[in-house]
Amino acid sequence: TSGDILANLPPQNITTSMTGMYNLGFTINIKTFTMTSSVRATYSKAAYSISTSQNTEYTNYAASTDARITLFGSLRLASDVSYTTNNGLSTGFNQNTTLWNANITKDFFKDKRAQIKIQLYDILGQAVSIRRTTTENYIEDVQSKVLTRYFLVSFIYNFNKFLSAQKAQPQDDHQFMPGMRMGGFRGGRGMD
Repeated sequence: TSGDILANLPPQNITTSMTGMYNLGFTINIKTFTMTSSVRATYSKAAYSISTSQNTEYTNYAASTDARITLFGSLRLASDVSYTTNNGLSTGFNQNTTLWNANITKDFFKDKRAQIKIQLYDILGQAVSIRRTTTENYIEDVQSKVLTRYFLVSFIYNFNKFLSAQKAQPQDDHQFMPGMRMGGFRGGRGMD
């Protein structure tokens, strides 16, 4: 009978997971100065009906500030810093990290067609990527290698022949290498 078949099946391990996140941020814009700051709190819990020893609960807190100022002429300074802390992960993964990036940019020529930029990434040498995966059968904490402290000097020249007909716009200081942050919360500093 069907009751006998169901009685011989192994019990089901039911996983219940819950994640909540809260973000708060603000921006200040005053003529030649802009600053954006934000904080984020993340809470995650996974409970198993059979393997209760695998039940987990962790938190991630992050704060970041991105500031930009235009000095005399077309010289611009920008810096961002983010702090991340993890609690409740596996041994060795509960790390507090501070990631600090900065750049200085100068436009050249009357129509600002050229730009030179010096960028410094991970000034404090603390960049880390930590990710948690929770499934019905396992919990995995992974730390990945990321590009550590380095600097980059770039020269940009705009060959656009229509540029002189338009009002010259400075190049965007938000142009960073893939995976690098400038404001907000993107991978590389904590929970992805």
